[in-house]
Amino acid sequence: MSFVLRDAVPADVPVLLGFARGLAAHEGRPEAVTATEADLHAALFGTPPRGWALVAERDGAAVGFAAWSYRYVMYRAATMLYVTTVFVDEAARGGGTGRAIFGELARRALREGCLGVDWGVREDNATALAFYASIGAERRTGSASMTLRGEALERMAAWTSQAELAHA
Repeated sequence: MSFVLRDAVPADVPVLLGFARGLAAHEGRPEAVTATEADLHAALFGTPPRGWALVAERDGAAVGFAAWSYRYVMYRAATMLYVTTVFVDEAARGGGTGRAIFGELARRALREGCLGVDWGVREDNATALAFYASIGAERRTGSASMTLRGEALERMAAWTSQAELAHA
């Protein structure tokens, strides 16, 4: 049995999108994936790339992946490798694939001078939380994930004009 972790290539886009759809369905949110193959290709392989991905293969078949970007930490003038998505096919879970993926991400973070590796996890995903604890990950306390999207994003962008700031 052979196992390989490798950087994603453009030909992997359909597999990565399929895994992303599988993860969303697993989380009960199949509608969450709105990306197309063209969107994913542009994000991962455009100039400049907006994110990166690696593929886990067992015996030549893709069994998982991770996608990441970088987050700048102003207080430290340094970056964090931020895992946006990680997924291991259900049939491949428990065989070390997740541990191998996070090991590779940790090596990349160290090689690139990052402070560490961050990611989010659903609070109701007990299996994932137990796995992350087993690899030494710590839950951040005292913070919440926040987001601006859709109409709220558009309203905020419109509000920040120079004229409005002068009167704020």
